[in-house]
Amino acid sequence: MTDYVNNWHRVWSQRKPAPEQAVNALQQLIALDGFDSPLGAMSENDWKTYVDVFAKRCGLSADDSIFEVGCGSGAFLFPFHQQGHAVGGIDYSEEMILVAQSYMPERRGEFSVLEAKEFSELPVDVVVANHVIHYFSS
Repeated sequence: MTDYVNNWHRVWSQRKPAPEQAVNALQQLIALDGFDSPLGAMSENDWKTYVDVFAKRCGLSADDSIFEVGCGSGAFLFPFHQQGHAVGGIDYSEEMILVAQSYMPERRGEFSVLEAKEFSELPVDVVVANHVIHYFSS
């Protein structure tokens, strides 16, 4: 299992921003988080709908804080950040955390390089693991 995790760590650590490929910030983050493949591509509008459905299903209120385990570059959190929510997250890819911090500088200290197994509870309203559970060994 360690080889599997190390291989994925290498894959995600090698993803880099390519500003010339993105129309805007959210589209760039969506692509960096891996939703740019022919089978898994999501448009900005689809992504916003996805995030809105999540917010409604969770009964998210305007002042709720959101923390993401395995946040990557922060694509899932970015729309919430734009709406004024306190957001933060962890990821094992330093490169992806640096991207998240650069797109949400007001929340820079809320993003950390950390493996999910090292995560402990925080005083936040909602904790989410979006499209990362399949990477966890247990």
